[in-house]
Amino acid sequence: TAAIGYATFQPLGSELAARASTLQITAGVEADMQDRLIRLLDLIANGIVSIPVDLGRFSIFGRAQAARKEVCGIICDLMRSPTLSSQNLVADLMRPSAEGESFQVDEIVDTVLTLFLAGKLTTADALPALLVQLHQHRDWASRVAEEPLKFRTFEEDSATLRVVRESLRLKPPVHIIRREALDPSCSLSLGMHGGAPPGESIAADIGSKLLSMGSNFDPDRWTREAVQESTLPFGGSQPHSCIGKTLALAELQLFARVLCREYDFDVLSDELCVDPKNPLGLSYKDGLRVRIWHKPVKPVARGGA
Repeated sequence: TAAIGYATFQPLGSELAARASTLQITAGVEADMQDRLIRLLDLIANGIVSIPVDLGRFSIFGRAQAARKEVCGIICDLMRSPTLSSQNLVADLMRPSAEGESFQVDEIVDTVLTLFLAGKLTTADALPALLVQLHQHRDWASRVAEEPLKFRTFEEDSATLRVVRESLRLKPPVHIIRREALDPSCSLSLGMHGGAPPGESIAADIGSKLLSMGSNFDPDRWTREAVQESTLPFGGSQPHSCIGKTLALAELQLFARVLCREYDFDVLSDELCVDPKNPLGLSYKDGLRVRIWHKPVKPVARGGA
């Protein structure tokens, strides 16, 4: 910001989301390996929104496939490591629990990738939108700044959580959720609309439902009762809601409180456009140019003679 008068926030937000989402995977791992994992998981994330043509290193999808294979190898090495940190997610998944046996290698890999992608992709899109809303609604930014950095739970009602929920409603990172009945003996119930045959998939447009709640920014709509009725940004109130929900809420609330407590900020342009690298949703033009600087330190009164 100081050098050229602005910073491009969107790539920085993506990097922040990636590092926060990999903390539970890279606990106790060497710094070089942490950086390598982040780069590999980014390649996999890019492959999800690419054309599924595997041309090896010559296509995005091919590079994503190779990255997934390498991540599998890294996770297998972690599982064999006698010094693996007990705080690492892989170590936790390797242990049997009261609910059943420990996960197998493929299950651990899929869980790790799902958690990373759920946290990174959701938060990377949500951070810029949250920054824009805090810029546009300074009264709410002031309320967020008054709240402490410590949390008892990340779903405890607060001004910060209400702002986060409202920002996710107005610009949901995921507009559509997909469901499929895998049990050959069961159909997928659609309530009053009937059901989908076994093996068939459906897509639910949650973006339109969220926007139908109103176009105005009103975090106070998120009362405890409203939250119980609608958790659509994370897939709704059902067993298969977003696995990265808690992580995303933690990242977004911490970001909002640190930003509002310690920094002054301006968004120079909040114009939306289609990003060719991720055509599934709208991104901010020029990566969301912002100015951010530390708030001046308030002088401390000193007693005198």
